[in-house]
Amino acid sequence: VHAGCAYLRSVGRPVTTRGYLDKAQATKLLTQSDYVVIPSRLESIPVVFSDAVQAGCPLIATPVGDLPRLLTEYSVGVLSTESSPCSLAEAIRSAVNESPNVYSAGLSRALTQLSVDKACDQLLKSLNIGGDPNSYRAL
Repeated sequence: VHAGCAYLRSVGRPVTTRGYLDKAQATKLLTQSDYVVIPSRLESIPVVFSDAVQAGCPLIATPVGDLPRLLTEYSVGVLSTESSPCSLAEAIRSAVNESPNVYSAGLSRALTQLSVDKACDQLLKSLNIGGDPNSYRAL
């Protein structure tokens, strides 16, 4: 990765490599990014999906696990046609030819519908636990 990034920098591409980022640094980086690329081949729902949605950053992802459904249902980014480098490169080319802002409404909807609070409320309702929602927030 470092050698590839060094090559890209040598030919004038704006590539940066970094080490570990804490939560605040990662959030800042996501809010400054146009897209997050998820090149997964196995994961169902990578944690970075949630991180990107919370930061309002659209995604470019491979069609693995739940990512095809999530990207399509919520309109939060571009999905490659397959899990291959060529297909992912084509998805990236497609994404950079449009404004990331086209995904703002989908990201807002995903943030609301996929929130931890909403998931907890749905779980508790499915378990038939009623009452004041604030009384079980600590659970």
